[in-house]
Amino acid sequence: MVRVDARSSDRVEWLKITGDFFLHPEETLEQIEGCLQGAAIPLDQPALVRCIQGVLAANGAELIGASPADIVALLQEAVG
Repeated sequence: MVRVDARSSDRVEWLKITGDFFLHPEETLEQIEGCLQGAAIPLDQPALVRCIQGVLAANGAELIGASPADIVALLQEAVG
């Protein structure tokens, strides 16, 4: 289970990703949140998935229990 809480107007102003998933190294989560924060609404979902994938690759990070697409879909729901 993954949860994305967000505040938005015409952009994602703030977000927090929480839940039952594993991310190693854990510090990568802040970078993932950073690449999503400020995204224009409506969201460019493919671009945001690529952003998360880039953060994971740059950090040699492994995400278990969720995918970049899952996170972006939940963000879309949150900013609805």
